[in-house]
Amino acid sequence: MRQEDPIRPRRSHAAGETTRDHTEVYLPEQVVAFFVDDEPVLISHMSSGSGERWRETVTIDPGEYRNENGTTATQLGLMGQSITPGGVYTYERFVTGRRLGALGAMYDPAYFNHGIAIHGADYIPLVPASHGCIRIPRYISDRFHQFIDHGDQVWVWDGDNEPEWLGQVPPPFDQIDPNWAGTD
Repeated sequence: MRQEDPIRPRRSHAAGETTRDHTEVYLPEQVVAFFVDDEPVLISHMSSGSGERWRETVTIDPGEYRNENGTTATQLGLMGQSITPGGVYTYERFVTGRRLGALGAMYDPAYFNHGIAIHGADYIPLVPASHGCIRIPRYISDRFHQFIDHGDQVWVWDGDNEPEWLGQVPPPFDQIDPNWAGTD
């Protein structure tokens, strides 16, 4: 137990398999690891998509999907399925601080698959429980951005397939709830 047991990435920058800085998400283990030059710089437990179907009234901040051009937060009835797809992605967009997206509150989200992000949260059980994002503890969401940048790869292992076999699998997109009776 006291011997050093180094953590090695499953895909190596030195071997030309990935970007210098990259993230590996292990869905079966509910662990996320951030690597710089093939060295682990941050490892955390996480909570990914539960696979469950959902139907909710959500609040969406301006600038987020379904309220891109808004100037105030809006409410909307949505439904969907909570899935985190395996595959190979790149970081696309970063937001600092707290954001209300279509599927809930996020702290310091780093988006890599449309609306799926790695982000801080207050509740991170050791089992899949999110709508599809990778939830990490808030104290880690304050730090992980220093190890990532636009275009860095995110490798997501689903437990069945190698990520490169899957490519970039889009998540199941949420839909407007046709029975929602709320108003803005």
